[in-house]
Amino acid sequence: MLFRLRQTGWSIGAFLIPQGTLINSAGTDDWSRLASGHDPPLNAEPLDQSTYEVMKNLYHPEQLNSKGLLIRPSLLPLIVTGPEIVR
Repeated sequence: MLFRLRQTGWSIGAFLIPQGTLINSAGTDDWSRLASGHDPPLNAEPLDQSTYEVMKNLYHPEQLNSKGLLIRPSLLPLIVTGPEIVR
């Protein structure tokens, strides 16, 4: 899964992952390893189809759509190719 935290950070245990952090389930950075095994939070911006599908199933559609938080990856101005993100 690949997603970016929007609006606020994400608290996991004693840690607060900062707003704007990119989380990659295949990543080796500290934040991605800390988030491993957790579902994306409501304030996550899905950057791939698998994250979009997980969030679509986790959260009620009205909750997501009313806040404009869930965006289909195909509508994002990003091209995700493996571990790289190209604008």
